[in-house]
Amino acid sequence: LKQRAGYGSHGNKIVSTNDALELLLSSRSTKEEEELLCQKLIDPTLCYQGRRFSLRVYVIYFSQGQWNGSKNGTVEKEGYAYLSKTGLMKIALLEEEINESESVNDVYMTNSGRMEGEEGEEEIQKDFIFLKRYIDEVHGQGSFETVWAAIKDSVSSVMEAYVDYKCTYYSSTHRNSTTQGIFGSVPKIMGFDYILDASLDPWLLEVNRFPGLQPRNDADRTIKYKLIEDTWKLAAFEADLSNKNNDKHDQRCWNFTDSFDRLSINTV
Repeated sequence: LKQRAGYGSHGNKIVSTNDALELLLSSRSTKEEEELLCQKLIDPTLCYQGRRFSLRVYVIYFSQGQWNGSKNGTVEKEGYAYLSKTGLMKIALLEEEINESESVNDVYMTNSGRMEGEEGEEEIQKDFIFLKRYIDEVHGQGSFETVWAAIKDSVSSVMEAYVDYKCTYYSSTHRNSTTQGIFGSVPKIMGFDYILDASLDPWLLEVNRFPGLQPRNDADRTIKYKLIEDTWKLAAFEADLSNKNNDKHDQRCWNFTDSFDRLSINTV
């Protein structure tokens, strides 16, 4: 269980299905307004040194949509999403074999905020360079690319649904105006949280509209500062592109392939 909105995993806890149902019934009877998210644990998962881990994947989105406020106005359901190759591998504090009830949260929770400010914090967080090396060493060369391809497909599906919803909303609320580039060249950074099962299939846990980018330690700072720097370079590229020939987009975008995978988002 976790709070509907918040930063880090503070206040989160692991409960049984029965406990979750009892909490739901209790909240209905007392009419409590606090909203909680209930996420199902994926089991068995891929582990690192006996510990569960999750992935924080960053997605940068630029809207190219337009609402034309004419009588037969339409919304162009289009945009660009970039999947950052800079991300976080968040590792649980304790190994799965530890079954003490008081340690259950440290076995299953993988959010790095759980060790904020404590010695050894860097040991529960790795980057994607380490993740690729680990997966390929354990499961064979090319295994990480298979995982990454599945994550790209997942992100594309989510972003297409997001763009479709956003454009439907704007088409119904902006009938008498023209809106070009809802976000324009301002980057929207989202955090997609995944966990890998024992078969290397990625499961999407949640999408964070406003992922925490405040560094918690030196290792975290290196990853997040690179993400932010690359994102603004990308924003400058997108802004420059909007005033140039779109036919050159693919050719110019090649310069960013070391840091991003580009996904075209188009819906019907």
